[in-house]
Amino acid sequence: MRNCIIIVSVLFTLFLSIMSVKDTCRRADEQYVPQYNTYQQIQENNLLVVGILHNFTDYHVHHGLQKGLQYKLIEQFAKEHSLHVQFKVFETYQESIHALANHKIDVFLSDFSPLAEGKILFDYCKPFAKSKIVLLQNKQFPIVKIKNNHMNIIPHDTTITMAVTAFSVYDKEIKQLLDSLKNHQVKCKIIRTIDESEVLSYIDSSKVDIAFCSQRVVYAYLPFYQHINSNFYINDEVLHCWVVEKGNHSLRDTINVWLENFQQTKVYQSLMKKYTAYNAANTISTKGKISPYDNLFKHYAKQYQVDWRLVAAIAYRESRFNPAVEGGAGAMGLMQMVPSTAQHLGVESLATPEEQIAAGCKLVSILYKKANAKHVDSNDVPYFVAAAYNAGFSVIEKAMDYTEKYGFSSRSWRNVKISLIVMEEEALKKHYAGSTYFRKKKHAVRYSTEVVKSYKHYCNLVDN
Repeated sequence: MRNCIIIVSVLFTLFLSIMSVKDTCRRADEQYVPQYNTYQQIQENNLLVVGILHNFTDYHVHHGLQKGLQYKLIEQFAKEHSLHVQFKVFETYQESIHALANHKIDVFLSDFSPLAEGKILFDYCKPFAKSKIVLLQNKQFPIVKIKNNHMNIIPHDTTITMAVTAFSVYDKEIKQLLDSLKNHQVKCKIIRTIDESEVLSYIDSSKVDIAFCSQRVVYAYLPFYQHINSNFYINDEVLHCWVVEKGNHSLRDTINVWLENFQQTKVYQSLMKKYTAYNAANTISTKGKISPYDNLFKHYAKQYQVDWRLVAAIAYRESRFNPAVEGGAGAMGLMQMVPSTAQHLGVESLATPEEQIAAGCKLVSILYKKANAKHVDSNDVPYFVAAAYNAGFSVIEKAMDYTEKYGFSSRSWRNVKISLIVMEEEALKKHYAGSTYFRKKKHAVRYSTEVVKSYKHYCNLVDN
């Protein structure tokens, strides 16, 4: 009897525990609020935060201009949906996924392949591209030959190592290789990694003997490695998709609808042709570089205590990094400065890129000091400096006075930018509309916007 009472008591306690857990779960479900930004919230905030990898196929700077398939695609999406894009740049897939899981980004511009395992963690968008599977091995120690689309082992040892990525889509190829190894009585040790890009490092350093990789990843990272044989293409293709947070269907569906339409356009076809044809000669020297004159920008920017990337962004806007270009009113060189201004700055000649950059850095330093003396918002300093470089600080100063006159803060570039536009429109009404003199202010706004856009991309990709 006593045992029965104990059993009943235990069962009753267990029943109460289960009901308590169920109630807790129910209340948790009722109180749960998604932490991701829906597409509607992104529209309201006019801000799409994207994660992107720094490599030759996704996002990089080449001769001062930002390039990459993923960059071009998201810029097109943002343009068609009137969204501002903020880029968060990562070096590894692991960093990107961690940022997505912790609500730091809205979408990761990945090249992931849709797999059941991945769908537990995030939602895949419609594939934006596809590529072939590549077999990788070290040039000095090849262990596989392919003949008639079949892999043949050249055994050098009784055990080989193979790198396999998490959520691998290469199951068929891996199985075929493992079967072939068994036939040769060779054992296979598998090393697992999250980053597909890390596989190339393993192959190059002979940490592993063999691996499979997508053609896109090979194009992105191969220029950094000298000992990789990537000549074996397998007929099977893999799909590449962006990913959003699990449950963010509104953003996923919006991207999918856009991709469905955009993939029918000539612009898309042109991008795919451009970024799926590997050209090492055009990309090998661009990792971490903005221009051929980076060292000069860094040297003189340090001397005058300015951010060299902003000076480089101005130079790109002025001359596309051409030191021989000549502009209006005698402006010349990388920084498009007139000789009289350079002499006023203490630079006697603008004959060489070094002299041009030295003069440009000194002028930018003066504009920095003037902007800071006006106590402008720290985040807006680059806008004020760029606009002043184009139109002269006196023009910007008048716009700041105009802004204060109507009760707005002149510390904000947003306010001063509007004042510049309004001042030009008022001037054009008073004077004859064909005059180019009064059109400097709107041009300064456009100029500043373009320079700071490049500057922000440079900040994403290279250190100060």
